[in-house]
Amino acid sequence: MDSPALGYSRAGHDVIEISGNTYKVYSEINGDRVEAHRVNMVFPPPSRLLILQQAYEAIVRSTGCDVKKGSLVGDQAMVKAIVVCPPSLE
Repeated sequence: MDSPALGYSRAGHDVIEISGNTYKVYSEINGDRVEAHRVNMVFPPPSRLLILQQAYEAIVRSTGCDVKKGSLVGDQAMVKAIVVCPPSLE
């Protein structure tokens, strides 16, 4: 599970490591949706709650944005979310 969904196929990704777990964070081009894929093997699998917490942190680190409340969903391999970014100062 190392490839993003079709809408992210042209998007770049960041690799973020948190407490021994490695995440690839894909962001939509010109959008507010992200996917975080845990790409390392661990047995037994970490708890879903731990992965959701770490994926949240990986998304925030990668995007510089906060995660919209209630939008973080996923499992031990892939987490999806909507980010809320501060307005740019252009």
